[in-house]
Amino acid sequence: MNDLSGQISWADVSLALLLVAVAMVISRVRRTGLEGDIAVASFRSFAQLLAVGFVLDFVFDGNSALTPVVLLVMIGTATLTSGGRGKRIPGAYWIAALSVSAAAGGTLGVLLALGIVPAVPAPPSRSGP
Repeated sequence: MNDLSGQISWADVSLALLLVAVAMVISRVRRTGLEGDIAVASFRSFAQLLAVGFVLDFVFDGNSALTPVVLLVMIGTATLTSGGRGKRIPGAYWIAALSVSAAAGGTLGVLLALGIVPAVPAPPSRSGP
């Protein structure tokens, strides 16, 4: 069954950790010295995904007025990251901003056109105090 509810089981977490362990073993066997980097990257990605998950849960749970703000922050972060990697390319930040914006806009447009994401915000699902 393909469950898109966002629920992650312990089996899912275990499989992900197993794959990280495999990468670390391969790094050790091949003597690349990347084990520490892999561990740090795994922890950072876990923390970042957890934080973003909480923010998106808050936004999608009836605070849809914040959706444009979240979208702008995501585009801005991606622009700074991508533009910073192209230091020797003139106008790298503008190129990154246009590319990321076009990709985000195109993706959102397709999701709205296909009805995957409703164009009208849903009412809050949790009751307040």
